[in-house]
Amino acid sequence: MKACFVALLGIVVAALVGVAAAQSNVAGTWEGESTPSAGGAPNSWTVTLEQDGTQVAGSYVDAAGTNAQVTGTVSENQAEFVIQFDGFAATASFVVDDDQWTMCTYSLGAQGEGGTCSATRAQ
Repeated sequence: MKACFVALLGIVVAALVGVAAAQSNVAGTWEGESTPSAGGAPNSWTVTLEQDGTQVAGSYVDAAGTNAQVTGTVSENQAEFVIQFDGFAATASFVVDDDQWTMCTYSLGAQGEGGTCSATRAQ
């Protein structure tokens, strides 16, 4: 009975370690592009992030020199960010796939605009 319990405990610990290892790491510098759904030119940007567990914080700057603060969370390979500009906030949701953001969408909140985005970790 004791041996069975020890074996079961080992399996549970291994499973928990596997789950913890599956947590995506988004820390670093990412270069990306967002494309409005309503049309218009894509916007190039750079996001620099720090990560503490599931919490993320950092900065955003785009090709026009617009700066913003980034906060968000990562759960496994799913991420959600709020980019706080002067006067409004944008939200972005995406899947972290190693060094890429896939299935990325964004919304400009009350302004009702949004679109798609992508990013690659800068080397």
